[in-house]
Amino acid sequence: MNWHKKLAKELGRPPAEMGDVSLVELLEEFDALDWGAEDVVRLVEMYVNAGGGSEDPAVEAAAVRRVAWMREWITDEGADNERLEWFVGLLSSEATVDLVAELRRRLACETCGAVREFATGIGGLGGGRAFVAGCPACQRAAELARLDTWRHEAVESWRRSPGVEVGDVHWRAQGVELLPALEHLLTDDDERWGAFLYGDAGTGKTQQSVELVRSLFGQRAARYGVGDADRFGWQPPGQSGLLYVTEPALLASLRPGGGRSLEEYTGVDLLVLDDLGTASPTPWAAEQISALFDARYRDRRRTLITSNLTLTEMHAGTGAYGPRAMRRIYDMCGGRRAQEKGNLAVLRMGNNYSLPEGW
Repeated sequence: MNWHKKLAKELGRPPAEMGDVSLVELLEEFDALDWGAEDVVRLVEMYVNAGGGSEDPAVEAAAVRRVAWMREWITDEGADNERLEWFVGLLSSEATVDLVAELRRRLACETCGAVREFATGIGGLGGGRAFVAGCPACQRAAELARLDTWRHEAVESWRRSPGVEVGDVHWRAQGVELLPALEHLLTDDDERWGAFLYGDAGTGKTQQSVELVRSLFGQRAARYGVGDADRFGWQPPGQSGLLYVTEPALLASLRPGGGRSLEEYTGVDLLVLDDLGTASPTPWAAEQISALFDARYRDRRRTLITSNLTLTEMHAGTGAYGPRAMRRIYDMCGGRRAQEKGNLAVLRMGNNYSLPEGW
């Protein structure tokens, strides 16, 4: 089968119709197929198999004439055929022997070996002539690596933002995972929008608070793509929707000149309140805490609370907080229904360290 017939088969044209079709018309029709690198390789394979590289001098001479013909045609019609110009440039610079291997070598990405595509220069780039584009696979890998770095930088920026400011000690902790019992705070749970961790100092309550912040920021960063990073100029976007605060710091911020209002704490999407019960038990403090929990309960705002005390201890006897505030915490954690189902989000944290004897 000669190369005209092979091209006819490739183009889906009856061979009988191809006998009087010129090479120029064939190549114009092939070019209209929006072909890429693999198509060029296939075209070269057809050409080589039809006579290029043959040991028969007559066949070889015919193949060389075809190259000259193609080169001459490109010279006349090159303005509309930049890709073919690159192709003919390859044919004119090498012997017709091993053209397929040479073309594959020139198109192969130096990093991964994938076949690259063609591009046409616009303006100064390429001077309007065809050239081999960068490797899409490697470009995508580099783009994703840059996106991962940007996401990491965004999370680091968020955790140092005003209203969060998680310390290095807990943030750098290794090998700690968020408790499954807290994962509902990362979703829209209709029954539970709060969690309460209690236990002695050093049992991991604050670390779990930090792990929740880390998980939320990681979840948020994962939603950003390359287009988002471009939109932000590859600078970390601002952080909103989360406040992380200890009870003493919260109350201090609500006093005159403290810089925040109660509405900021009641309206934020996720509030992490660490060390409840450690502030001075004044009526004003109890009033603020009670109003905070009441508002967050009514608006179903996600809330994580940690304390050294149980809910009962905080309102029983000389406890600073009344039963109403503690009931709000209980209900945010799922209430009676969750307790009956065994998934009440009230957890006692056990000791995870021991002091030296005699301390």
